[in-house]
Amino acid sequence: MIDQRMPLTTVFPPGVVELVEAARSAEETATGSNRRRCYRDTRSILGALRELGYTVHDLADLLGAPVSTTRQRIDAAGLLAEPTVLALSRIRPDELDLLADHRAISPMVMRDPSVRQFAAVDILRLLLAAT
Repeated sequence: MIDQRMPLTTVFPPGVVELVEAARSAEETATGSNRRRCYRDTRSILGALRELGYTVHDLADLLGAPVSTTRQRIDAAGLLAEPTVLALSRIRPDELDLLADHRAISPMVMRDPSVRQFAAVDILRLLLAAT
C-alpha cells in the first residue's frame, strides 16, 4: 500500500517541527520533576496543535508514534512558561516581549509572578504564522 500522506514539512511548518522535536528531546534528557514538566509541556503543545485543527494522524506522524499512543498523549492546550518557549522555539526574548507589549499574545502570571506563562495555542499560532 502506498502512503499518500503529505510529508511533515508540507503538513507542519519547520518552526513547529523544531518545537516538537525540541520538546521530545527535553523529555528524554530531563529527570525528576523537570521530566514531568517536560511531558506536560509536550502534551500542551500537542493539545494546541489539535485545537488548531491538526488530526491525531498528523500528530502521530510528527511524533513518529502510533496513533493510539499519540491520542493518549494529547492534553488540553495548556500554558508554557517563558523559559520553556525560549528554550524550545526560535522565538527570541525581544520578540516575545514585543509581541506581549503589542498584545499579540497575552502573558499570564500564575503561581510564580517572576515567570510569565503563555497559552500554548498562542505560541503555536505565532509559529504557524511565521511560515
